[in-house]
Amino acid sequence: RVVWRLGAEGDFSLVGAGEWFFNQHDASWLVDGSILLYDNGNERPGDTLYSRAVIYKVDEQEMSVRQVWEYRTEVYTPFLGGAQLLHNGNVLVHLGGRPPNAGSVDTKAANVVEVTQTEPPEKVWELAVSDQFPSLYKASRYCWRCGR
Repeated sequence: RVVWRLGAEGDFSLVGAGEWFFNQHDASWLVDGSILLYDNGNERPGDTLYSRAVIYKVDEQEMSVRQVWEYRTEVYTPFLGGAQLLHNGNVLVHLGGRPPNAGSVDTKAANVVEVTQTEPPEKVWELAVSDQFPSLYKASRYCWRCGR
């Protein structure tokens, strides 16, 4: 049973600054009731294609959402990708798959980055995985000391 739909054609209104997602992946509920997801950006209106990790604060009483944070990736990734909230409050973003020559310094690498939830987000860690066809299906971090 579908309770409600989120997005441009969904049941909620988007309030404040921000925009809807386009071809999202890896959505997760956060403990404060927000939703974190990876937005590939496919079919985004306008001339500029970009991908991002984004957090929306959901108000089910008012049926509204507010974009509260985003990290725009350095390259557009039209498929795959994800985002994970880390125990330290940072966000781990894996840039999914991208076509060759997508604007990165290393066109044969798929990337995973850890960024802060500040404005603007600050990159604090990065992994580049070189391959002929740069893509990552999934990346996640496990905290061995804290058990999560």
